[in-house]
Amino acid sequence: MDSSTIDVETALELHKAVAEKGFAFVDAPVSGGISGAAAGTLTFMIGGDKDTVARAEQVITPMAGRIVHTGGPGMGQSAKIVNNMMLFVNLEACAEGSVLAAKDVGLALSAGEQTGVDLPAAARSTTRAQTPAPTTSMVAVKTIPETNNTTVV
Repeated sequence: MDSSTIDVETALELHKAVAEKGFAFVDAPVSGGISGAAAGTLTFMIGGDKDTVARAEQVITPMAGRIVHTGGPGMGQSAKIVNNMMLFVNLEACAEGSVLAAKDVGLALSAGEQTGVDLPAAARSTTRAQTPAPTTSMVAVKTIPETNNTTVV
């Protein structure tokens, strides 16, 4: 059993190499992190034939909150890669939304007004957000002799 997250091609090579030696194998990457491991609530995504998966489940069950047989050889890794992609897409969307909200709190208020949501707390925070905060930044102005242009650094 391999519970790491690796590429599908390598998982397929492992299935083949192990079978050639007369052993059974499953690719069984996990999701749930350190806290899931400590709590015994990991999700195992298992790729392999049904009989081997059934045998592996006996070993995995004490660590798992959920066991999903995703299909034949390599499919555990395929499922894990899709799981990671969905996680990263959601993280990217949250990051982009946070940047947008930080740039224009008024955009969120406008959306709330258009949908009929009463946002008094957000309205109060907009007033504060529009008040420039004191800065401690230093600005240097440099004149470029050849062009006589100035650049703010």
